[in-house]
Amino acid sequence: MRKFTILFIGAVLFTVNVCGQNIFPSDDNVKIDGYSLQFIRPSTAGGWARGLNYYDTDNATRYSGIGLFGSSTEARYFYIAHGTFPYSSKLGLYILSDGKVGIGTTNPNEELEVNGNIVANQYKFKTVYYDFSASPRTQLKSMSLKLFDDYNVHRPGGEAPGGNNYGTLLSIYGRVNHWEHNLYFGANKRLYFRTSTWTGGSSENGTGEFNDWRTILDSKSSVESSGNLKITGTGDHYIASGNIGIGTTSPGSKLDIKRTSSGKALQLLGENLDVDFHIGHDGNISGFYWRYKGSQSGNNNDLQLWTNNVTSADKQVYNIHQDGNIKFLQKVSIGCEVMSGYELSVKGTISCGEIKVEDVSGWADFVFEEGYDLMPLQELDNYIKENNHLPEIPTEKDVKENGISVGEMNAKLLQKIEELTLYVIELKKENEEQKQINAEQTQLIKKIIENTK
Repeated sequence: MRKFTILFIGAVLFTVNVCGQNIFPSDDNVKIDGYSLQFIRPSTAGGWARGLNYYDTDNATRYSGIGLFGSSTEARYFYIAHGTFPYSSKLGLYILSDGKVGIGTTNPNEELEVNGNIVANQYKFKTVYYDFSASPRTQLKSMSLKLFDDYNVHRPGGEAPGGNNYGTLLSIYGRVNHWEHNLYFGANKRLYFRTSTWTGGSSENGTGEFNDWRTILDSKSSVESSGNLKITGTGDHYIASGNIGIGTTSPGSKLDIKRTSSGKALQLLGENLDVDFHIGHDGNISGFYWRYKGSQSGNNNDLQLWTNNVTSADKQVYNIHQDGNIKFLQKVSIGCEVMSGYELSVKGTISCGEIKVEDVSGWADFVFEEGYDLMPLQELDNYIKENNHLPEIPTEKDVKENGISVGEMNAKLLQKIEELTLYVIELKKENEEQKQINAEQTQLIKKIIENTK
């Protein structure tokens, strides 16, 4: 049968209210009156404990106890605990003389200190208002967290982030002189964060002070950040609607990039590989794309424009070499539709320093070859009178309807110049012959005149 025994080690006056008849003996250490059992503190200079212990039936195995523990004349704490030595086992509740309560510890430093885990359905904090003008580490103790209310009417000082008049602030403080972290839940549906440095660290607002507030969560309103935007992960990232502005707060297109100084506005890079930039219809791959040919593909960093059509093979439009030279691979028109059969169609005037035609057949050197059939001048005269243009030269009507080939026309004009040259040479010969005849006739007339004298 288990029983209670009284531990006589000595204690300051300790009173337990009991009901019923007094059945305990009375001596110098224990006194009984009609309403209480009294234990007297011993006069020992060392540690002592006085209280009630719970034993097994062998009267040797102690399970738990309730009592007072002290040293010399000092009563240190009241305990309710388990163990062979419940007053020091740290397996229960210990209440110090200054009112501090320890669970699992005999030396609590706070009003309540628990050495172990706490499980609860809810934790309730006392209503305390946060002072935003205070320095870090001044409104809570180290190694603790604290919940503050924020209401501008009761706010001790400073301003809440985002201009909030109402909110809740959770503060976390690590070891002594280290960082304090604040989370502010604003009435404007935004979540803000800031952290201090340690007491000797450099912050955005001075040594040991808080850094500026950061907006870290905003589900429906604008998200503001003065830092870098970084998105990682292997999944797809997208913006479902709206426009994106870089360098502008009012983008007018899906992607609007604005620079306020000289420099690159958009840069597409590949590790020396081909990089494509597509523009086309939604829902298929039709359209155009620019392709940067990386050096690894053996194309010397060319920039190419390609057509992209689902019903036919891609076609390269042009190629820009890194030295600036441009090569067109399709027909080109300026001021008009592309004309069939021509690589370049221009409606209007072309101004240039020189035009060089290389692919010309039938150059007019044959005019000077032996046996060339030069039309007699009289026959040429008759042809011009009849046709109103030189032989083998297109008429005005033909030119208006079909145009002219610069190379072919230059060859024809050269042919006519060379024919004209032959005519001039022939006339010169005839003129020289006539001069000779005239000179001979003059000499003959002179002789006739002299003979008649």
